[in-house]
Amino acid sequence: MNGYYEQNNAPAPYRPPNMGYAPPPPPPPKKTSKLTWVVVAVIILLIAAYAILSNLFSPEKVAQKYFKAVFSSNWATAYEYLEVPEGALMTSAHFLEVHEEEQQANVTNLKVQESGSKSAADKNFMRTYTAYYTVKGENDSRTEDIQLVKQQEKNLLVFPKWKVSSGTVLAKNFVIFAPSGYEIAVDGEVLNPVSKGMDTVDIEGTKDIASEGINGYDTYMENMFIGQHAVTASAENLETEEFTFDLYSDEMQYYKVDTLEISGTAVSDMESTVQDFMRLIYKEALAQSKPSEDYFNYWAQEGADIEDTRFIQEAAKELHEDLTSALNDPHYYDKIQFTRMDFSKYQSQVNEIYNDESGNLYARLYVNYQYDYTYTGVSTSYQGITNKEDQENSGSSDMTVTFKLEDGNWKICFADMDSVY
Repeated sequence: MNGYYEQNNAPAPYRPPNMGYAPPPPPPPKKTSKLTWVVVAVIILLIAAYAILSNLFSPEKVAQKYFKAVFSSNWATAYEYLEVPEGALMTSAHFLEVHEEEQQANVTNLKVQESGSKSAADKNFMRTYTAYYTVKGENDSRTEDIQLVKQQEKNLLVFPKWKVSSGTVLAKNFVIFAPSGYEIAVDGEVLNPVSKGMDTVDIEGTKDIASEGINGYDTYMENMFIGQHAVTASAENLETEEFTFDLYSDEMQYYKVDTLEISGTAVSDMESTVQDFMRLIYKEALAQSKPSEDYFNYWAQEGADIEDTRFIQEAAKELHEDLTSALNDPHYYDKIQFTRMDFSKYQSQVNEIYNDESGNLYARLYVNYQYDYTYTGVSTSYQGITNKEDQENSGSSDMTVTFKLEDGNWKICFADMDSVY
């Protein structure tokens, strides 16, 4: 090798003298070793935390907490674990209200186990759990089932959120019928009808009973918790009233609000109309005049339909003609002349109230009254001798008048009224 450098006139490379040993390798950095252990410890802690949180948010834990809350009557906590649909009556306050007086029995030996026979795929979305327990004072044990449904949102953005299906604690799309035109509030919440009168109900989840409707009734549909509810009904010219009903099961079909009573003011208004109407019709009938515009103004201008409108018009004309004929029938006289016609001491009561499909309010009023009149009867003999007799008559009579509330005024639809003569 040296000969190569000598031949080429190049100096040979420097070689250090051989000392007889190799230099020791550098020690490993201590910081790298500590960082490794820190990373390992953090990973272990994260795994442990994940396992703890996974168990905390597991469907089994949710089922256990829900059952414990229910059996201890802790309804506020129970509500937090429920999958509650949207609805005006689906708030925590309404849930607590229907359970405020409900106290669970003394439950012991509570054990919660998963049940059901769903496939693994189904269990990713729904789980069934059964509570086995005994009640103090009873020999036999009880069971209760719930279903848990996986939610779209997650706990802490990572862990699946499970909630108890509310199918056993509420009636979905429960139907309430109320006479057309009523304002309805359930447990303090004012509701809006999904249909009025006999309009078609066309919304998702509609029950058959709602689709059929009831003549003259509005249809309401709400999600409602199982339990007792208060319905407040009000309407113009009617007495506001509160009804209570027990929604005892999700199998219950509907609740029908009773008809409200006519207010005392409305009865007085109708009675005043009857008095004014009688004075006018007797005046015109005695004068044998045709029905006046004032007379027809007492009558409803529109009925429920064209046929009903025609019926009202014919009833008005027929009543006027019949009374005119009766008051001008001299009976066994040749001629009569009324000198006084008085009516007094009216007493009224409502026999029936109802609404038509458009929500118009009708009331059938029974009226009892006193009458007192005088007249002169004129008769002529075969010999041509004229004889006049003054007559007086008094007594009581009654009539039935059907009213319709039209533009805020009570208008007559039909009157069953006989002549007092």
